[in-house]
Amino acid sequence: MLLKLSIIIMVMTLVFTTPFSLAEQDSITVVSEEWPPYNYTNKKGKFTGIATKILEEVLTEANISYDIEVYSWNRAYVMARDNKNTLLYTVYRIGNRIDEFQWVCPLVHTRGVAIYAMADRDDITLDTLNDAKKFLTGTVSKGVSYDLLIHAGFKYGEHFDIASDDYANIRKLTKQRIDLIIQEVEPLKLRMQKLGLASSIVKKVYTVIPDDGQIGCMAFSLDTSKELIERIKKALIRVKDKHSANNH
Repeated sequence: MLLKLSIIIMVMTLVFTTPFSLAEQDSITVVSEEWPPYNYTNKKGKFTGIATKILEEVLTEANISYDIEVYSWNRAYVMARDNKNTLLYTVYRIGNRIDEFQWVCPLVHTRGVAIYAMADRDDITLDTLNDAKKFLTGTVSKGVSYDLLIHAGFKYGEHFDIASDDYANIRKLTKQRIDLIIQEVEPLKLRMQKLGLASSIVKKVYTVIPDDGQIGCMAFSLDTSKELIERIKKALIRVKDKHSANNH
């Protein structure tokens, strides 16, 4: 009788726990920021973009359910770093952040990253990244520019300042509250357009990351299931193969 009871309990445990375990393994939280043209909210209120479309295709191919949540970059970054089964995109695999995540690359190829000054600042010339230490550069906490500067030995308050977002840094640059900004080439044009500013009022003074071969990735918290990440890696390869086949 005791043996039969034990078997019944074991069977009931499997019946009631297995579906929930599978559901947990097959779902993921996706976090991102407004970063056109790769991930952004369009005029109809839908979150879309070049990288978003590929990401959605990859997760569907991997048979993983997901929700995309949009935050400021700093909040999205911390959530993805600290929470299990959380995916952050589109993100560069550089500097100090390399060891903070598990990575799947490339999600999308992007333009490079450069340092800009106001076009009328004839006193600013940079031959190396370290030359920027002579000036005050605007960054966003945990953003690509922040990580690049920290990795290169720049100090907050002395060499760089932190703003709430990249739009705020552009405004601060035009008001001469900072001397330089570091931004991605393509998004900068779109941000300035949205602010009603002509691209000609700024000039590129140094290329930090060249256009060739620059890639944006998916980043996962360190305690995210390795099996889940492996499924996404394989799905990304299949999606890329499909796109490649369709282009020939």
